[in-house]
Amino acid sequence: MQKKYKVTFDASFAFTPTAGLSQEARFIVSMFSESSLIQISCLFMNLHLNRAARSAEEFIQSYSEHNSYVGWWTRFSIFQVIARTFFPRLYKLDCHTSFNPLWRSSFSYSLPSNKMESLSNLDYFFSTYNPAIALEFQDRTIFSPSAKIPEDTDFFITHAQKHINVKAKNCILITRYVDSLPIRCVDTADRPLSLLLFRSYVKHIRSKRIIVCASETEKNMLTHIEPRIHERNLFTIYPPIQEFKNHRIPQSGIFRILQNHSRAFDYTTSTETPINKSALTYLIAISTIEPRKNYLSMIQAWKKFREFSQKDIKLVIVGKYGWGNKKIMRIIKQHVQLGNIFHLTDVPKKDLEILLSCAEASIFTSLDEGFGCAPLEAMSCKCPTISSDIPTHREVYGDATLYFDPYSINDIVKKIEIILDSSKKSKILRENLIKKGLERVKRYSPETLLPQWEKLFDELKKRKEQGKIYY
Repeated sequence: MQKKYKVTFDASFAFTPTAGLSQEARFIVSMFSESSLIQISCLFMNLHLNRAARSAEEFIQSYSEHNSYVGWWTRFSIFQVIARTFFPRLYKLDCHTSFNPLWRSSFSYSLPSNKMESLSNLDYFFSTYNPAIALEFQDRTIFSPSAKIPEDTDFFITHAQKHINVKAKNCILITRYVDSLPIRCVDTADRPLSLLLFRSYVKHIRSKRIIVCASETEKNMLTHIEPRIHERNLFTIYPPIQEFKNHRIPQSGIFRILQNHSRAFDYTTSTETPINKSALTYLIAISTIEPRKNYLSMIQAWKKFREFSQKDIKLVIVGKYGWGNKKIMRIIKQHVQLGNIFHLTDVPKKDLEILLSCAEASIFTSLDEGFGCAPLEAMSCKCPTISSDIPTHREVYGDATLYFDPYSINDIVKKIEIILDSSKKSKILRENLIKKGLERVKRYSPETLLPQWEKLFDELKKRKEQGKIYY
């Protein structure tokens, strides 16, 4: 059956294992692949993808055959990258015979194996265009390199973190705008990266494109940052979340997960976390370890609660190392050596379901977010959540979580005490949070969000027929 919309999606972020944008990229591709109206193609581009994509042997062979197409000086890597950006090539991957490497290096981090067949039937392309290099030239020179995308594309979707010029006839450009953190939270982000992202964001905001925000909070923030942006170019569609299920097992299985995925903390020596195989009760926190996630306040509050309550409650942290993590990791390592904190990375979805299902509660102390998937995943596993009281969380989680002031250690301690108390009142609260959480996550299922994207494509196509797409 002929599909109504031909969509090319920049799926480059899918090669980064655990970041939020990576998760959303995989879920959007998977969601679109199930649509009877959308013909989705994936485009990969950027420097670090050269290494990741080489696992597909046939692709790298076809790619390496054209390494010298712009002259002898491309053997120097920086000139090679610049040349490939100004004269981009577009290669179609033969995934019908070599999809396994692509699946393992990108989609397998988040998606269940039963999605593999449907994704293997999609078209995948690799472009030599480098958005970071292109942005440098756009800012500093009169040159503006443009990327190539598959022909007959109706809609090209990219993230705001990468400003991509595209020369394509009759193609509608859509920017996926998850958050404005590099603009409004410069003190809690990697400075060089923030500067690059800030410039990319500004380019997107000031150019006439359709912008699809991840929340109404971010949409309102965007209009505050750039009042001149036309509201008819702005839409809101929430990110889809993966399906999690409650999966409780005996504690011996939890100990196995902790031992299998615990990591060293000084980057040079390998030390195992001591595990006391008595009754294990723990809070769980899932997020990248970086200042914006407010781990120092979380650990301080957790430690204070342990001291005054005399409860041996552990803290399980699941997250990769982010920028500026050294100070946080020094504190974490002290408690790791005592066996009170477990830091895990590269946890498979099934094991993560178990950890969430068996936790006393999930805690999310972030100072700012564009959306925040982790508490929703916890809700799916019937794990009560306590979250920082910030506008995005209020919008996304509603009354399905217990809120605290992220800048108040005492308030965090108080909410931990409430959620872990054995009183009848606290038990009723936990049951209500679990019930409301299960209802809340339905708002972010692919079945709910896919019709919203299809409706957006339909509206934009009508605008195109009327000759007025952007305002």
